Amino acid sequence: MQISSFPRAGLTVLIVTVPLIASAQPAPPAPSAPPAAGTTQPDYRPSIADLMNIGVQPRHTKIGMALHEQNWAYLAYEANELRNAFTRVARTAPRIDNKFDTGATIEMMIGQPLRDLADAFKAKDMAKSMVAYTAVTSACTACHQAVNHAVIVIKVPQNDAYPDQDFHPQAAP
Repeated sequence: MQISSFPRAGLTVLIVTVPLIASAQPAPPAPSAPPAAGTTQPDYRPSIADLMNIGVQPRHTKIGMALHEQNWAYLAYEANELRNAFTRVARTAPRIDNKFDTGATIEMMIGQPLRDLADAFKAKDMAKSMVAYTAVTSACTACHQAVNHAVIVIKVPQNDAYPDQDFHPQAAP
């Protein structure tokens, strides 16, 4: 069909309405204005205390509960998780109070006791496991003292702090 076959008024309507139809499409949203100064939330960076409370301390407690039940498979798992939790602490908070190298301090204070604990669990040796767990517990307190946080004293748990978890060994699937 040729343009000349459109009535003149129809062509005018077409020429006028096509740009209007195109401009009637929703426009992309305008970029939002930056928040006013002082209103932005800073990125959350957990402190060493936060990481100890959510990553290290629960694992230490769970090891105590599982050791009581001689759940060797779980103990091996949790010993590895405890070591990894310390690694994450050092990576996330590389300095303790801007005075101490976190990774070096952890390795110096608790590295060997953690290795001894893992070895005792692997051997399924209750006597060595108890000695190693006590050494880890003492090393935690000694580390707190070394970094001027002596008010934090770690002990072997005496009660079941996880009433919703069964620490008895389970049959393999």
